[in-house]
Amino acid sequence: LDALPGCLAGEAPDVLVLLLGTNDCKAAYRADAAQIAAGMAALGQAAQARCPGLKVALVAPAPLSAAALAPADTPYSAASLRTAAALGKAYRAAALANGFAFLDAGLLAAVSPLDGEHLTAAGHGALAGALAALLQTL
Repeated sequence: LDALPGCLAGEAPDVLVLLLGTNDCKAAYRADAAQIAAGMAALGQAAQARCPGLKVALVAPAPLSAAALAPADTPYSAASLRTAAALGKAYRAAALANGFAFLDAGLLAAVSPLDGEHLTAAGHGALAGALAALLQTL
């Protein structure tokens, strides 16, 4: 949030797509889905304050899978998986409350069975197609 004004300095974007939140599910942060969604809403609101007329799209990340718990040094916990699974619903509510567009990557793309966190190649393609369609409407 502190870095956002600098990122937008001298820019006049029409649309800002925010696809963040997976890392916020890490066990060390102890954040729930509502807190993470509120942070996303704050980013969108701050961007609109900086760039009047800016359209914001919130994109909920695809939920983590159990594979994310496999590495011994994983930053995720079982609670992280529950939080990540709840992000779609929380982001949808935040988008609706703020007049933002919304897309749920979890309905479009799966995470890799290898790490349980990052999208598969097919998932990236599906998400890209859906984002392109969303941007056309905005």
